This record gives sequence, structure tokens and C-alpha cells, in this order.
Amino acid sequence: MLQAIPQYWALIVASILGLAIALFVVFRLFQDSRRGRLASALNELHERERALQSALKDVSKSLSKCEKLAASGDKVPPNKLLAAKDALAEARETEALLQDQVLVLRNNARTIILQDYPPTRHDAMCRKYLGETR
Repeated sequence: MLQAIPQYWALIVASILGLAIALFVVFRLFQDSRRGRLASALNELHERERALQSALKDVSKSLSKCEKLAASGDKVPPNKLLAAKDALAEARETEALLQDQVLVLRNNARTIILQDYPPTRHDAMCRKYLGETR
């Protein structure tokens, strides 16, 4: 067996490369299938929803910090209060941006469901994957 390796090294390397190419093609076929596209859209949606939840926490933290600094009145330097207000505005902008992205991604997932799957499954899939009823 070991004596055949030097003699057939090119065939062995070609077999390994062929296997890698075949696995890549199977992977791409899955990604391009309707199930793969739906899974990708749902993963992206869930990722953005988690980011939105984090942004909501940041907004509430920034708001409470801003309110505490504003309540302190003259004890707080103005630049510190301005920095807190800027952080609050930035957190709110991030939240609004993520809310818009979640809406777009939710619509993309809904579009995949409505276009690629039979109408009898639409309600169940929307309920299961998007948590909504039509």
C-alpha cells in the first residue's frame, strides 16, 4: 500500500481535490435551495433581533444615565451632560436603524415563504418562523 503512494501521488491528490470540490458543490446546492435561503434569512433576522435587543438595553442605560446627570444639576460639568445626551442620541439612532433592518429582514423571510412554499403551508410557516399570523 505504501509503495503505491509515490507511484500514484497525482491520482491521490486529484481524488482529494475532487472530493473537496464535490463537497463545495453540495454545500452551495443546499445554500441555494429554498430551505437554505430560508435558513439564511432566518439566521440573519435572529441576529439583527438580538442586536436590536442589545440596542434597546443601551438606550435605557443611556437614558437613565442622562436623567441622573440632569437631576444632579449644577454638580455635573456641562460637557459630561452633553456627552451623555450625545450617547443617548446615538443609541436611539442605532435602535431606529436596527428596527428598520429587522423589518426588512422579516419581509425578506416572509417573501421567501410566500414565493417558494405552497400556499397551504404559508400560515403555519409564518407562525412558526416569524411568530405572526396572516
